[in-house]
Amino acid sequence: MKTYRSYLLLAAAIAPLALVPVFSNPVRVDAQGNGNGPAFPDPAALRPFQLRLCDANGIQGCETNGQTNQFTVPVTSKDGKAVLRLVIDYVSGDCLMGSNGVATKLLLETVADGTFATHSFVPVTTVSAEAVMAQATRLYADPGSTVRFAGVVVNDHHICRTTVSGHLAIQ
Repeated sequence: MKTYRSYLLLAAAIAPLALVPVFSNPVRVDAQGNGNGPAFPDPAALRPFQLRLCDANGIQGCETNGQTNQFTVPVTSKDGKAVLRLVIDYVSGDCLMGSNGVATKLLLETVADGTFATHSFVPVTTVSAEAVMAQATRLYADPGSTVRFAGVVVNDHHICRTTVSGHLAIQ
């Protein structure tokens, strides 16, 4: 009997908490922080950025898709706002190479707050003559600066591609 009484007291204490969401009036806030619009869970998703880069040595393919190994970070967003910085959140890529090739690393070079840096990503060989890489990251690049990609492959020709995904931080 004493056990049932403990459970009833516990249930009586918890029951009012279950009703809070029913009687509360949540305010939806949009990505800009005001309360007059649909809620958007991630303000960074308003200015997404993604680009495919390609680096080749002896194997053709980059130029057929109009891809290069570098790009200039935009200084303004599509809606005309000044860009403070490019934030790179995810990098993925692959290398195809001759049968003797070994992909040792994939590189991204950035300039953030005026400082140059080289970021290395380690590819994993999946099958003969192919290597892949995927990495969640947090890299920064100043507006107007150049971001450059390179695949480092020894012993053979190669074509390496990467996709850079992130968002533009604005003022």
